[in-house]
Amino acid sequence: MVTRFLFALAAILAPGAFAWWTARYLARRADDATLAERVFARGTRIAEGVIVAVLVLAVLRAAAWTIPLMLAFLVIGLYLGRKALLNEQWGLGAYAVYLVRFWGASMGIWLPLALTPIIVAAAGPARWPAAAILAVGLSVWSSRWVQVFRLISGARCASLSPGFEEIIRRSTEPSVQFLRFGFPGARVIQAFALFHPRHPAVAFTDSVLEYFDAEEQTAIFAHEVAHLEYLRRGRLLRKAISMWALIILSTFGIAAAPAWKLPWAGLWGTLAVLLVLLIALARHKAMEEQGDLRAVELCGNAEVLVRALAKLHTMALLPRRWALGFERHASHPSLARRIQAIRRTTGAPPPPASGATPVVITGKAKGTLVLLEPDRFVLLTGVPDDAPRDPALLGQRVGAQVASYDDLVELRVRTGLIGSPALVAVSRTGQAWFVQLEPHSVAAVQTALDAVDVRLAPAPAVPRAPLLACRIASLVQAAAIVAGLAAYGAVGLIGALGTSLSGLLWPNRAAMASLTATAVGAAVILLWLEGLGVWGAVAAATALLAAAALATWALVRLRPELAIGAAHAWLPIGLQVGYAAWLLGTVTVAFLRGRAGARVEDLGEAAPYVALAVLGLGVALVTVRSRPVRLVGITLVALSVWLAVGLG
Repeated sequence: MVTRFLFALAAILAPGAFAWWTARYLARRADDATLAERVFARGTRIAEGVIVAVLVLAVLRAAAWTIPLMLAFLVIGLYLGRKALLNEQWGLGAYAVYLVRFWGASMGIWLPLALTPIIVAAAGPARWPAAAILAVGLSVWSSRWVQVFRLISGARCASLSPGFEEIIRRSTEPSVQFLRFGFPGARVIQAFALFHPRHPAVAFTDSVLEYFDAEEQTAIFAHEVAHLEYLRRGRLLRKAISMWALIILSTFGIAAAPAWKLPWAGLWGTLAVLLVLLIALARHKAMEEQGDLRAVELCGNAEVLVRALAKLHTMALLPRRWALGFERHASHPSLARRIQAIRRTTGAPPPPASGATPVVITGKAKGTLVLLEPDRFVLLTGVPDDAPRDPALLGQRVGAQVASYDDLVELRVRTGLIGSPALVAVSRTGQAWFVQLEPHSVAAVQTALDAVDVRLAPAPAVPRAPLLACRIASLVQAAAIVAGLAAYGAVGLIGALGTSLSGLLWPNRAAMASLTATAVGAAVILLWLEGLGVWGAVAAATALLAAAALATWALVRLRPELAIGAAHAWLPIGLQVGYAAWLLGTVTVAFLRGRAGARVEDLGEAAPYVALAVLGLGVALVTVRSRPVRLVGITLVALSVWLAVGLG
């Protein structure tokens, strides 16, 4: 009991404590050339920590109030972290109000819409009146989107500057409201395009008007007006019709389900809304790219837009370059890709300091040098310490590994929250080079890459269907696992939920391979259990096998692309390691403490769950590009089979 309490307490406190401590750690490295990359890695680790904490609390069957308590401590940690990193001057209460107002306004109708199917299903006999009330409320919200945004955010109308008026005269939008809102003492850099058929608007936070000059504000305004134009071309009507259909299905569609199917109808309705949201976010990237190019036409100055985007990323502590795998799934392109597209499409020349002089970079490994020449990347190894550092001579050395920039799809400085930075280069074919850098050389490397970015090859296109299949498979597996938990209380299946979450948020080879294996294993376990009944077990197992088949198809179709810079590949591996360790520890303790006559029986009941966790971990490790790691993965797969067959 004490051990369970300590684990739950750690899960409640850990995310907030981590957010606070890491921000203080990074605040002491304010002059680090990789600060933006480290802050970005911190955000990723915090998100993963929250997922792990929720899973731990679920495994421990902690009370429902423990998750809101964990989130409350997380808010405190994030608040203290922002004050340390951004030197903001506001209180904890003001920050909590900001979270509610800002995210309530920016998320808009999606959060209440996602909760609507569950609310209607929970209403039981009163589901039809509840559906009607929610349908009316959501319809009003959808049609009065700008007014609701103003109400939640506290935005107010502001006068148009001469530059803004000129943008509107050049655009196809006859009238655009300009709104501003802010949070005293905070540095929130955001701009929004608020779509409406009759009253479109552009909203700026006060920080944008404070820190950006008039030309930069005009460029940002042009970008947001371009979004309004983009949706005006027939897309706004389709968007409205789709939203109305989603509202009807989330309310009256759920209410029409038979009473005994209401819980599952509510769950599937929420998953459907989340899937639609993911699809909308995936399509948002194309709108961002189009918005940049149209903004250049409206404001007439590509370099001003580039300058504004660069300042926005700098002030928000966002990296200029992202891993290719992460960028594929992000709602926005990286700054480097946006600048590349602007200059290539508009024909705008690079800035004068275009990197014509080769840059020689000394790697951390002895004898390792990197040359960033005007048109190519050169990696040298085994260079004597007394060799001259003349780029012309170094570039002619025998054994040099050379790649032209137009053959590289990724060239960036990679670093985690802690640890040494490395220069990463990835070619179109997936060949990768990693060079550990000395800390004092990182600033020069970042400056050189700013000039090189525009010369890199465009990001390879990734088919949308396989990515969508990854997320559908993750949702189907999650729903089937939840069904097994609800009907039987099979806590041992929770480990598979971690794979579902990682596959939903960051589809990659490790996640999809682990999902395929755990879905098949969970299907076998559910058929073996008796709590679901024949039809329930068959339905859940069929859904899991369908998810496994879909994940396998997506993995095969996306194999070349996912091999290039796959982001978050270690998340499903880490989740499986933690869960397998927890299960093995629990079984070991129970085995050592149990009565001699019951030990073998207890171990046999737990074996399938342990085997499932070990199987998911082993299959995920097999996808790693390391022979020793793959051998460990194969060994774990064999161990899982022995556990399932020998003890199950």
